[in-house]
Amino acid sequence: MARLPSERYLMQQVDEEVILFEDGTERELLRFIPSSPDSVAKAQKIIHDSELGPEDKSFAHMWSGYFYHAATAEAETILVLSSQEPDLT
Repeated sequence: MARLPSERYLMQQVDEEVILFEDGTERELLRFIPSSPDSVAKAQKIIHDSELGPEDKSFAHMWSGYFYHAATAEAETILVLSSQEPDLT
């Protein structure tokens, strides 16, 4: 979970999605799938056009990139590990 600088908003990964919501009211601003480049791009556009202040927008962009990287790096690691043949000697 990541709290944005204004301390009014939180970004949290729940299962396969990341949610940006207002703390206290739980009002959702956006929800995206961090392993999907299209979903992350749409989230970036929503963040850019949102009610967030400049500093919160900057951090929301950064955190969405972080969640994207974490999701894709994990997928790449699984792919590499699954393609390696075990040494049975």
